[in-house]
Amino acid sequence: MPLAAQLTYNAAIYEIGEGDFDRAASYLEKAILLDPGFPDAYFTLSKIKFRQYDPDALFYSVQGVRAVLGRFSTQSLLAVNSLLIAALLLLMLATITSISFAVRYLPFLAHKVAEFLSNRFNAALPRATAFLLILMPFALLPGFVAGVCLLIAMTWYFMHRREKFIVMAMIAPFVLLGLFSPKIKQFNPLADPASFTHLASKAMYYAGDTSLIKAIEKTHALEPGTSHGRVQVLGQKQDEELINTIGR
Repeated sequence: MPLAAQLTYNAAIYEIGEGDFDRAASYLEKAILLDPGFPDAYFTLSKIKFRQYDPDALFYSVQGVRAVLGRFSTQSLLAVNSLLIAALLLLMLATITSISFAVRYLPFLAHKVAEFLSNRFNAALPRATAFLLILMPFALLPGFVAGVCLLIAMTWYFMHRREKFIVMAMIAPFVLLGLFSPKIKQFNPLADPASFTHLASKAMYYAGDTSLIKAIEKTHALEPGTSHGRVQVLGQKQDEELINTIGR
């Protein structure tokens, strides 16, 4: 993304904060001219047009969607989000399926426990006592996942082979992910405190930190292509000076 487009967009955001939407719209139009594939500029301009009851709001919104779909960085972000949503849905489906199978066979387990209590201890109300004994560990376990695992383990013997296969197929990906997560995290740029990605993400919360600026400058010397990193952390005062320069 051209630096001038980003700074012009920052100027538009500043004007929106000041309440001057017309001036902000002109900055956004300049940002779009500087970078026709800038999704944030399209969507922000669409919001301004919508507030002004301008029919061009729909046009800029559609252009923003096209810009999102046409840029590799946003495409990769959409792909990652899609994978995360799919994993979340699979996790929910696995949890519901496992609980439904376990609850289905919980009465069988209670019946076996009740028979044992009745024959061995001649217990009164053996079936109610069996359910209390089965459900008691859930009050002592620290979390939901541990309770579900215990429920599956207790009813595993009564499940059919096909149901066992379904439960294992749904749980196996998350078990493998948990086992290999330490190795997967090593490939995450944010895991390295000295990487430019980690420093840039930290700069979003510590703008104007001189030590952080020096660390990014040092990273820039080692990692070519990160010249825009220092601009991200120059601080609000320097950004406003650049914005005023562009405005003139």
